[in-house]
Amino acid sequence: ASIAEQIGCNGDSEWAKWSFQPWKNSDSSIGGLIISIEEVADQTLSINRPQKLTSEFKIPQLEIRSELTQIALDSAADIVLCTRSDGQICYANQAACHLLGYSQSDILKLTVIDIDSHFSAADWPAHWRELKHQSNLTFESCYTTKGGASLPVEVKVNYLEYAGCEYGWAIARDICDRQVAESTLLEAKEQLQAVLDAVPGLVSWVSSDLRYLGVNRHLAAAYQLPAEIFNGQKVGFLETSPKFNDLVYDFFASREKKTSKEVTASIRGENKTYLIVAQKYQKSTAAVFVGLDITERKSDLLALQKSEQSLREQAAKLEAMLLVLQRTQTQLIQTEKMSSLGQLV
Repeated sequence: ASIAEQIGCNGDSEWAKWSFQPWKNSDSSIGGLIISIEEVADQTLSINRPQKLTSEFKIPQLEIRSELTQIALDSAADIVLCTRSDGQICYANQAACHLLGYSQSDILKLTVIDIDSHFSAADWPAHWRELKHQSNLTFESCYTTKGGASLPVEVKVNYLEYAGCEYGWAIARDICDRQVAESTLLEAKEQLQAVLDAVPGLVSWVSSDLRYLGVNRHLAAAYQLPAEIFNGQKVGFLETSPKFNDLVYDFFASREKKTSKEVTASIRGENKTYLIVAQKYQKSTAAVFVGLDITERKSDLLALQKSEQSLREQAAKLEAMLLVLQRTQTQLIQTEKMSSLGQLV
C-alpha cells in the first residue's frame, strides 16, 4: 500500500510517498512491514490523498522514523540485503558488511551471484521467476566472504515492487553453529545405529501413533526388506505377527514404562519364538522393542522337560518293580522256611 501526503516546516511544504510492503514468513503469514519514504515532486498526487494526514507528519518526525528504521536494520544480527531483479545488491546492512568482510561501498558493487555459491548467472533468471511467483522463498545456501571463506546461511527472501521496480529483500542467518549441532547429532545417531545393528536381535522403534520410526539391520534382513521400508509404516503392515501387534497396542495403552513377553512370529514362513523386551522413552511418546530369538532355547527346554518327565516315569516304574521284587523275595524266604520246618517235622 502507498500513501501520498503533504508535509511542511517553516511555511514550506513538500510531498512524500509512504510505501508499506509486508514481510512474509515461509508459511505466507505476515512477519512484519517494510516501510520506505520517497520525496515526490509531482503535486498531482494530492488527488485521493487522506485529508486528515495533511498536517500530521512533520519533517523532524519523518527523519526520526527513517533513522530508527536504519538503526534497526544495522543493529540486526542477521544479514539483510536488498537486490534488484538482475541480482545487483542495492542495500546491505552492517551485519552483512561485517560477516562478509566488505565495506559498504564495495558490497554495493557486487551481485548475489558474487557472494552466493547457490546461484550462477545461468540459473538466476529462473530463481527470480520462482521468487516472483511464490512471493517468498526459504532455503539454505553458502555465502563466500571477501577472504574466500564459506559462511553457511539460511535465507528468507521476499519479492516486492516499489516505484515500478522489482526488488528482493533477503534476510540471511548464520547457521554454522546449527550445522555443527546437526552434524554432532547425526554422528550420535549413526553410532547408536551401529550399536543396535550389532545387537543379535530384532530391534524396532515405534511411535505412540503405532508407526515404525526405524529398525535395525537384523530385523530388516529377517524379512528381506530394506530398513527404510519400515519408516512411517503402521505396525502390523507385514501381517506376520498378530501377537506382536497386540503387545505394541497394549503397551502404549498402559502406563507401564517397561514390559517383556514371549511372542511367536512368522519369519519367511517359519514360526519362531521371541522374547520381546520393550522400553518407553521421550515421555512415553515412543518405545524401543528388542526381540531375542529363543526358538532353539524353547525347543531345548521342552525337550529337557520331556526328558525329565520320562525319567520320572521310569523311576516310578523301577520303584514299583523293586517293591514287587521285595515282596516276592519275602514270600520265597517264608516258603523256604516252611519247607524246612516240614522236613524237620
